[in-house]
Amino acid sequence: PAADVPPADAAYTLAAGRKRSPHRLAVVATGRYDAIAALRDPSHPARAYGRPGAHEPSLALMFPGQAAQYPAMGSVLMRHEPAFAAAFADAAGARRAVRGCDLLERIADADGAALAQTARTQPAIFCVEYALASMWLARGLRPTELIGHRLREFAAAVLASVKAHDEEA
Repeated sequence: PAADVPPADAAYTLAAGRKRSPHRLAVVATGRYDAIAALRDPSHPARAYGRPGAHEPSLALMFPGQAAQYPAMGSVLMRHEPAFAAAFADAAGARRAVRGCDLLERIADADGAALAQTARTQPAIFCVEYALASMWLARGLRPTELIGHRLREFAAAVLASVKAHDEEA
């Protein structure tokens, strides 16, 4: 590629203007000139070359346990990702109906003490993990496995039920 071609233009041309090839080449680069060097040198360590397999690899979503929480976790996604915000609101709304605690407020709080109690931490992590996975499902991600650590198994189980229901429809 020419050094004066914007990388986004080159990527678009390769993706939309060329026939699909059974061969793939990818490079990892920090800038245009690094990419050019890696593309030109067959022995460059930043190159990855191969043929796609006959099938797509399976995908698993894994849900971590407690201690994965942090102040204001999920708040950026809440503001910028409608699917995340809707799923979080659904999960937090179900909790609020049973326990009366507003997790939306707790999640937005930058103070670490807002989620210090296990009775708040566990449901907050569940809601964030459920919402994050729901966001990816809404984008078309189709995991073949859902696993969770300890209480996060509930997030995996709920999503497995949602996934199975969607496949039946």
